[in-house]
Amino acid sequence: MKEVRIPYSSKNKDDTQTQELIVSLLSNAYVKAVMKENNLDESIIRANPWKIRSWLDHFAPCINCTGLVTCGQAIRGYYDNPVYDGVLQIEKKACRFEREKLKERSHLACFLINDMPQDLYTVTFSRINLKGESADYADLWQACVSAAMEDQGLYLCGPMGTGKSYLASCAANYYAMHGRKVCYVHYPSFTRRITSMVKTGEYDREVERMGYCDLLVLDDIGAEQVSEWNRDSILLPVLSKRYDNHLATWFTSNEDLKSLKEHFMLTRGGNMERMKAERLIERIENMSEMKTLLGEDRRKTRI
Repeated sequence: MKEVRIPYSSKNKDDTQTQELIVSLLSNAYVKAVMKENNLDESIIRANPWKIRSWLDHFAPCINCTGLVTCGQAIRGYYDNPVYDGVLQIEKKACRFEREKLKERSHLACFLINDMPQDLYTVTFSRINLKGESADYADLWQACVSAAMEDQGLYLCGPMGTGKSYLASCAANYYAMHGRKVCYVHYPSFTRRITSMVKTGEYDREVERMGYCDLLVLDDIGAEQVSEWNRDSILLPVLSKRYDNHLATWFTSNEDLKSLKEHFMLTRGGNMERMKAERLIERIENMSEMKTLLGEDRRKTRI
């Protein structure tokens, strides 16, 4: 379609020009399709040709669009849509690509806390391609699937980039897609923001959600700065509530349980507290099974 942009104004328009525009709009396939979709008849075009022409100019980037990545609209995924309720108006409407994305992400409404990376919002166990994977990884995949289905806790440890957060995100999405409440907490970020939550009153609600959601994922635990407060007054009580109520908790960490205990022994103030650290590790051991991921950096080769 050859574009000829005509400023939207009905002032001083030559009647012949207007009539030619009306004829052009009435024969335009895109105009006819959108008018039909919105139950608008020809009289709307005849009464508002220049407004329809202005709409068509703004709609032009959507013609032959192949997806959100190449979207040419000012608001990605949303186009101007003509509607009539006695007066012709233009409203924003999600395109089919945006609607598909929103549908695919509808389960995120079940996340009470969501620190999950956006590129993991739609990952699932079923989409992981096991072809070419080692037998150890296939066994680990099966253990993760079984744990998610049976409400069991897991402690996934291993080097950076081996896919721990990916698998934990699959579990979180599995729960959410079945309508169950999830908290996906990036633990180092949480310990940094918890101080400001005390001032705003959000602290109690956040901790309450972590204690009683159907699945809690504590991502990257062991990378946070330990204080007596976040260890003894937040983490341990949350885990104790979940243990007492038989709620599934998943952990991801670069540390195994031995090195995690050493991590929890030394607080920000430099105090060594072995007994408190051992108590916390004992709780984690009792509510989750440790699984180790090894191998190449999957962030470079993405599953």
